[in-house]
Amino acid sequence: MIEKNQMGGVSFKRLRWWYVPLLFLPIAIGTFIHWLTKPLPPPVVSLSLKGFKVYPTNTYAVMCLSNLGPTIIYFDSRYWEATFISGKAMTTNYGQGFSTIPSLVLQNSNEVFYVEVPKGSKSWRVEAGFSYYRHHHWRFELADWLIRKRVTSQIVWKPLGYFDPEWTRLLEPEELGGSAATGWLTNVPTAKDPK
Repeated sequence: MIEKNQMGGVSFKRLRWWYVPLLFLPIAIGTFIHWLTKPLPPPVVSLSLKGFKVYPTNTYAVMCLSNLGPTIIYFDSRYWEATFISGKAMTTNYGQGFSTIPSLVLQNSNEVFYVEVPKGSKSWRVEAGFSYYRHHHWRFELADWLIRKRVTSQIVWKPLGYFDPEWTRLLEPEELGGSAATGWLTNVPTAKDPK
């Protein structure tokens, strides 16, 4: 109930608790908009050979895509290309991953994938593609945060899954692509490589 003072005006004694949300709501909205529109630095990504693995008779190169910068990258194991030279012949292999969901590669983390190395290869190189965003992608980053915090409640995930009206796409940044490649490698599997 709102009290009236002696002059007939409204007394805000009972409405004091409204001041806190009213003061912080514009600050929270402004902070969120600033976070969404603040440009991220370009990704810093490297691709390296970690070794070889033999299974059961085929030899695979163990490749490591590392995110060295603060910008999150997304890697799909299907998007790599390897070129092999053996004698006068050149062979190209492409990624054949089974997942259609890209892996999220955070700062100072990596994603490992395997490339089959044909027998008789003398030199070869691998190039891997990835995607990233120039600005924060609020839905992807919120989902990743919930996963890392091990939030499994359907109360949280159900609305997030259904929260996909057209207007939310206006807030999503444009997806950009990049790639990382090794130089020409002359490493070939040896009998000492682990199986």
